[in-house]
Amino acid sequence: MNEPRWIPLTTALVLCTALIGCTPKAVRESTPPIGKTVGKLEQPSADVLPIIPSEPIAPDPGKAVENYRKLLELAPDPETKAEAQRRLADLQVQIEDSRGVTAESEKALQEAVDLYNKLLYANPHSKDNDRIFYQLARAQQNLGETDAAIDTLRRLVERHPDSRLAGDARFRRAELLFYRGRYAEAEVEYKAVMDLADATPFFEPAQYKYGWSQYKQSKYEEAVTTFFAVLDRELPPGEPFDPEPTLAQVAKTKNELVRDSLRVITLSLTALGGGPALSAYLSAHGDPRFYAFVYAALGEALLDKQRYTDAAGAYAAFIQRYPTSPHAPAFQSRVIGAYRDGGFRDLVVQEKERYATTYDPAAPYWNGQPATKEVMAELRKHLEDLAKHYHARAQADRVQHQADFLVAARWYRRIIELYPQDPQLADIHFLLGDSLLDGGRTLEAAQEYARTAYDYRPYRRAGEAAYASVLAYHKYAQEVSPKARPAVLRNAIDASIRLADEFPGHPQKYPVLTQAAQDLYELKAYDEAIAVAARVLEAPQTVDAR
Repeated sequence: MNEPRWIPLTTALVLCTALIGCTPKAVRESTPPIGKTVGKLEQPSADVLPIIPSEPIAPDPGKAVENYRKLLELAPDPETKAEAQRRLADLQVQIEDSRGVTAESEKALQEAVDLYNKLLYANPHSKDNDRIFYQLARAQQNLGETDAAIDTLRRLVERHPDSRLAGDARFRRAELLFYRGRYAEAEVEYKAVMDLADATPFFEPAQYKYGWSQYKQSKYEEAVTTFFAVLDRELPPGEPFDPEPTLAQVAKTKNELVRDSLRVITLSLTALGGGPALSAYLSAHGDPRFYAFVYAALGEALLDKQRYTDAAGAYAAFIQRYPTSPHAPAFQSRVIGAYRDGGFRDLVVQEKERYATTYDPAAPYWNGQPATKEVMAELRKHLEDLAKHYHARAQADRVQHQADFLVAARWYRRIIELYPQDPQLADIHFLLGDSLLDGGRTLEAAQEYARTAYDYRPYRRAGEAAYASVLAYHKYAQEVSPKARPAVLRNAIDASIRLADEFPGHPQKYPVLTQAAQDLYELKAYDEAIAVAARVLEAPQTVDAR
């Protein structure tokens, strides 16, 4: 792994701005003009000798280095010598910053380190040593002497705690410690920078890396707390819920910061136990305004890892903690989606039933208020899925799952009750009749077939439903006691005549009239039997009485 090179403060702040949108003020101390030191001469005032600014002259660091070396050869006074040595070292570090690592640059940097150490040794108590320590650490870092740079920055802070460079030094030291994997020490330094608050431009990057240093030490709960503070500052106002639309509203300069903060939160919560761990954390620390957003993001993160049951558990944890929340139905839909994506068919059915029961308009969840359009639309899909699931399962195994016909019927009936204007209602009514018939509710089946045939005209299967009604009534007549048979038989006769009257082209018209005539004869209603039989005799073709 390559050693990290020192990034100049202005560059660091630009990078900071690009990463997390901070807009710091410059904190580098200015350096007094060399003329104020060499010769100790003051410039004349403007009224004595007017100063006419000249055009800017591009600096030549190499030439400046050469001049400082010549100055030192002249054996100036100690103060001038020290200043020249410091500036010579500064220039060498600056030049090598822009070059990259070469044998020549290492030699120049080592010379700068030696110069800085001589200055510190010669003037151990100088108030200006903070800048020398700072530059020394810079040179050491660029030489790859990371541990030495860490120690130098420590000395700077300890000996010059009030220096304007202290905040920058602590942040740089924290970064180097983090790079070295010394996360506990880095955490302390990042926190010290954060404690400076508005006095440092590094608060936000320090907060971000503070959370990371906690995560790296498996201090997951503490990391969540730190990154929650980031989200609270950077997420849009209000109580966000859906992750991607919410993140799309974050400023571009902060988007990566927020996304990565959210990622560490979900990683931490996953390590702590997922959805139940998030609920436990909130019980202990209170709910942030974005609590629903975090549950949703945690579930999505687990889905991305194909941890389907854990994702469903995260969504379910929200419902368990906030059962009356307006978001609860949406989270239940996410539970269903997670199990569906994982291929857990039985769990999908189970959770659809939970949705249909919990968010039915008559359920306690609504507390007398009308259900929302979104829930009603979702409920409609789940009710039909449930009905067809149980219907199909019963048809596949009538021995094991005979009772499922009536379970299907219950869900079909609820669709009819809740969605009276549904365009598929005729088909649902027909399926209700089928499930009732196979479930042993023959009379109810006959009645539902009749409603299907005559209440939804025009309907493509109306004639088929009318005939099914006739057959169901006849079947029911065979199921009842002899005493009850006449009344039931009369219903079958009426259904047969109605089919013939309203569906004159029905292929079963004459067979059902023939059966009706026989039924009337059984009831000893001879005149009616003759009249119905006459209609059969008028048929234009031979009638199969079967």
